Amino acid sequence: MIAVGTIIAASAVAWLVSSIIVGRSVAGLLPPLASPAADFPLAAVALADADAAARRWPTATSVGALAMTYHANLRPADAMQAYAIAAALDSAAWQWPYYRGLLLEERGDQVRATEEFAVAARLAPDFGLARFHLAEIAFKAGRLDEARTGYLAVRAAAATAGPPTAADLPPRRGIPLGAYASLGLARVELELGDRANAREQLSAIVRAHPEFGSAHALLGQLLDQPRTGDDGRAYVPPVDPWLDAVIAQSWHPEMLLKHAAMATRSGNPAWREWLVRRALAASPNGLDVLLEAAATERAAGRLDQALRFLQQAEGAAPDDHHTLVEQGRTLSDLGRLPEAEAVLRRAIRVRDATAEYNLANVLDQLDRWDEAQEHYRRAIAINPFHARAMNNLGIGFSRRGQPQQAITFYHRAIEVAPEVADSYLNLSAALGAIGRFSEALAATDLAIARQPSAANAHNNRGIALAQLERFAEARSAFETALKWEPGHPDARRNLAALAMR
Repeated sequence: MIAVGTIIAASAVAWLVSSIIVGRSVAGLLPPLASPAADFPLAAVALADADAAARRWPTATSVGALAMTYHANLRPADAMQAYAIAAALDSAAWQWPYYRGLLLEERGDQVRATEEFAVAARLAPDFGLARFHLAEIAFKAGRLDEARTGYLAVRAAAATAGPPTAADLPPRRGIPLGAYASLGLARVELELGDRANAREQLSAIVRAHPEFGSAHALLGQLLDQPRTGDDGRAYVPPVDPWLDAVIAQSWHPEMLLKHAAMATRSGNPAWREWLVRRALAASPNGLDVLLEAAATERAAGRLDQALRFLQQAEGAAPDDHHTLVEQGRTLSDLGRLPEAEAVLRRAIRVRDATAEYNLANVLDQLDRWDEAQEHYRRAIAINPFHARAMNNLGIGFSRRGQPQQAITFYHRAIEVAPEVADSYLNLSAALGAIGRFSEALAATDLAIARQPSAANAHNNRGIALAQLERFAEARSAFETALKWEPGHPDARRNLAALAMR
């Protein structure tokens, strides 16, 4: 028994010694830790902790965690090196080559990214995200048959599983990966010239996912539909819970704000706010962070808090032009018009159409029309495509009983921004005011084509139809306005007046 115990003890010692030797050799391959001054303070702490853990006991898990920390804090070369070591320590783990693929794809190295994604797909055949990236790379390279095969594999794959996440992370919402694959298939059909099949596939996508802006935009192009201002043409990648797990570890404001911007485009306000608050913790005095924090608060309707962030931003960068414009706009929205005017007069020291427009808007609200006109016109002189300034000039002239001048500006607004429904709606009211009801009806139809849910447009349509003595159609238009906005007072009153005829 003593001999056996001695053998076991000797084996354990040998195993321990060999593990220490292997561990030391692995630790020697890890990237050298940079000076803490090279990173944001919280990022430096996170990197130091992850580096110490990986060197103390270098396993695939600890080295992979170090790689993710490098990845999260915009140290891609170090992340790539550590991911490669983690993959060598556990050749069955698909996530390390997947993460390397993401970094390589971001850096434009599509060949090596394809190799890494292919390894991840081989190790995890049902992992749809790896196959999706392979299909996207093939499509961009013009390998359409390969792309089609890849997209079909993504549609057939099970739902993408996510890693364990911190309890405080907000839930993420997004379009299912299969819908992105269907969009990819439609794009393949378009490249091959099969517009009918592409249109059929896109129609199916938007029926199933009405909020999928990219599919709507592509279908609209095929159908030659007019563009609207919120048609989601900016492509947003599919939700990737594995990438989110990296981002959630970041203490680098650039990384956090980049993904906050994507969250804005994809309609994820809770995720955007979480990222912005983390960026604030990482860089509490960073100008970009403070401006994004203010924008996030504005989007949530918390104008007082937005103003506080903008005032902090002004303290961090006195006389920063963008900060002054946003501060003036926020003060205006809070009804603090004299303060807004004072700030915006500082902003217009720089020749900028947005500053001129916002100052004009404040002066307009203060009923200083001659001054407001002057600044609206300055905005247009700086930016000849400033449709909102043209529209507001039209509204100002309409309110002052000058419909002909108003019509001129509405036509100019429509010429430079034909997708904006409000310009057609305002034009219809001005045309109706001078008895040109057939033209007013045509303008409301154009407004409704761009924004079918615009109750005011349906109400204006009803007025024009009633003036043209098309009473049954007018009644239907007023009822449609009430369907979209049940409390619409004008539509309800107009419908009652029709009933009394």
